Amino acid sequence: MTQKQQEQLQDDQLFQIIFQEKPAKILLKIHETQNKLHRNKKPNIAEIKRQIDITHKHSVQVISKLSPHLVNTKKEGRSKRLSLTPRGEEAVRKIRELQQTLGKGETA
Repeated sequence: MTQKQQEQLQDDQLFQIIFQEKPAKILLKIHETQNKLHRNKKPNIAEIKRQIDITHKHSVQVISKLSPHLVNTKKEGRSKRLSLTPRGEEAVRKIRELQQTLGKGETA
């Protein structure tokens, strides 16, 4: 498989992941929480999972699929701090545009 084919496969997999409800909500909540907090304090997995009401195991699984392409994780003590990559920020912008186009002005 060529480098180009591997990148296309990776992009296709990311597309399938973010167009599921929970991964999209996780991206939106990381963005929202990150912007509410001080820039040097990033949300952790526990904060995000509580906000969208999913299990810890499921949130860890989804975040591991989103990482490192859309979400950065940084171990801090016993927890992992989350932030969006530039590509993750772009995905959030596109998700919000799609929500507005479809008439769903609300965020996750």
